[in-house]
Formats: sequence, C-alpha cells, structure tokens
Amino acid sequence: MQVGAFADAQAASDLANKLKSRGFPAYTEASSTSQGSVQRVRVGPYGSPEAADAALAKVKAAGYRNAIVSAR
Repeated sequence: MQVGAFADAQAASDLANKLKSRGFPAYTEASSTSQGSVQRVRVGPYGSPEAADAALAKVKAAGYRNAIVSAR
C-alpha cells in the first residue's frame, strides 16, 4: 500500500523510518510521473487482500489517513 509520495527523498525516508519504528514493513520506491520523479513510501507486501485491508486499517488508525491499497 502507498502511504505517501514525495519529491524530497529525505522526507520519504523519514516517513518510512517512522512507519518502521511503529512496526510496519515500510520502504521507499522511486517512481517517474508526468510531473517528475517522486519517492513513494509503501508498506507491505501482504499475502492476501484481506491481510492488506487489515494492515490498511492499522495504518489509518496510526494517523496515516491518506494511505491507499493498489490493485496489483
């Protein structure tokens, strides 16, 4: 799931580290967009849609309300 996207790599790294300190398997991933490159902050992966939905609820309960689960 994606928790955020930043043009500033340090901001993305800081968020990923904060999520890790709260027990989430967070990481950053570079991505190119029409507006330039960004660092996405993601949590996962999870083995099933149900596990991803449960993790999403925990991430949102931790205050990250803009988190989304992508359909891959």
